[in-house]
Amino acid sequence: MVHLRMLTKLMCFCGAGLLTFTCNSFAIANLPVEASFFGTVGLAKSSSDEILFRSRVALPTGAGENWSFENDSKIGTQLSYAPSDTFSATIQALAELNSDDTYSPSIEWAYLTYRPRENLKFRLGRTVFPTFTASDYSNVDFAFLPVRMPHDVYSLVPFPGLDGIDVIFNTDAGKTYLTIQALAGQRDFNIYNNGIERTAYELKDSYGLRFSWRSGEWSGGAGYLQGTMRVDAPDVLALADALSSVAGTYPEFGVLADEISNVGKLIIRSVDVHYTGYRFSFSAEYVQRRWNINMNVSDTDAYYILGGYNFGKWTPYAFYSDSQNKSELPLSGYPAAGPLAPLTATLTSLFGPIATDGSTRCIGLRYDILENLAIKTQFERIEPGGSLYLQKNGQPVPQHINLYSVALSFVY
Repeated sequence: MVHLRMLTKLMCFCGAGLLTFTCNSFAIANLPVEASFFGTVGLAKSSSDEILFRSRVALPTGAGENWSFENDSKIGTQLSYAPSDTFSATIQALAELNSDDTYSPSIEWAYLTYRPRENLKFRLGRTVFPTFTASDYSNVDFAFLPVRMPHDVYSLVPFPGLDGIDVIFNTDAGKTYLTIQALAGQRDFNIYNNGIERTAYELKDSYGLRFSWRSGEWSGGAGYLQGTMRVDAPDVLALADALSSVAGTYPEFGVLADEISNVGKLIIRSVDVHYTGYRFSFSAEYVQRRWNINMNVSDTDAYYILGGYNFGKWTPYAFYSDSQNKSELPLSGYPAAGPLAPLTATLTSLFGPIATDGSTRCIGLRYDILENLAIKTQFERIEPGGSLYLQKNGQPVPQHINLYSVALSFVY
């Protein structure tokens, strides 16, 4: 009920903001300012209370057998100020349930743009790296076809963006439009590991490159992102000390203690292709995530295939997504019985793969009520895998769950 009251207040505030913006639009008509509002009122429920579905790893709770607003409901605004063709400033604020278990607004974008030429621009500040097709508009649910983009893929990048600098270059090659983007930055963020406690992460010294193209009805791209990830994990460092203390009895533990770290290299690779015709649309993306210390964030390969067919205001759609855990347990042959067995069990729980293979089959229907207002409903048959699911009270994970979602999304 607390979350519902907070969400109601946010929606009322948004309505007042839209009305104020409309009534006072004449006041900024001659100023180089652009403003937009966007949001979603979403409901979701699953067929099981044994494991809760989350749309984002920052959520401290998820959808069970009762209808929940928390997964998809949000409200946001974006302001851009462009005093000239060369300089501009952009800020985007978003309010949705976060790791603090509140709807406190956060700044998702905040950057300055310098455009020395029509096809070249530099941005400084908080931006989003386009790992995925929908990265640039991932907060604007109205912009994509389903209720939410396939979670088996889009959950692989837990941080919303980067604080740093990027450069974007555009050019034409015959009938093909090309874009190259390079970026460097860092970001701090929090996630919930199986809902036990909030864990702080730090991504630093990161850099990336994205190449995309568009030719007629076809488009696509490929990206690479690399950085150093640090986890605030005192239990890991305590384990290293415990292993060192028994090195005289079991030398292998001493060797392992020297290798344990809460800092590792994160690499994300992606490739995608899309088709947008008069009625039919198609998208496919493939993503690899690698982290060389194999703790809290697993090595995973994932992909999805999404298609829809438009009948006027109605668009039925379907997608299939799949994620495969590629992590390997970095220990074997250690004591499973005796006084050292508890240390082996702790190693397994901390450094074993936290993710399992998963897949999702989805069918849905979108109805565009107005040019900037749409309602979507979808059904998903899920084999739970990955870190989006919260296991309750040690309950066994069901082989399948059904997820039902309804969302009303707008952009103004």
